[in-house]
Amino acid sequence: MRIIFFLLLGMLAACVKKTTFEHHFSKNQWNYSDSLKFEFLNQDPENLYQIVLKADFTDDFQYTNLYIKFRMIDPERKEFESLSNFLLTEPNGKWLIPKSWNTYNAVFTLNDNVKFDKKGTYQFWITQYLREDNLKGIKNLQLEIFQK
Repeated sequence: MRIIFFLLLGMLAACVKKTTFEHHFSKNQWNYSDSLKFEFLNQDPENLYQIVLKADFTDDFQYTNLYIKFRMIDPERKEFESLSNFLLTEPNGKWLIPKSWNTYNAVFTLNDNVKFDKKGTYQFWITQYLREDNLKGIKNLQLEIFQK
């Protein structure tokens, strides 16, 4: 019975369409002037998607939150921009996100039900918005786009 359960679970996981973009920061620092650019090719404008941002932090991260500017440019060059604030620690510095070995792993949903209504390439730009020249203690970012 367990074998059938795990086989079904594996088949279900294989059916989920996901696109992942990943960026590793040199010396665990994100420079304010560095915008991360990702491109996503949408071939089916009828589907709904979820956009998730994952980030890994070290103990060197000195802030209670992470502000990011998220910009999307559709295939017709129309721009959409938002500013997001993600709470990471309590005011006393206690982390609110889980730790695995020496890294804190955060998962943020940017949009739970988005429809890319045009076929073509969408561009995503992510910029740290804490206005520090070098944001220390951030190891990498992943942008994941899941087809629902």
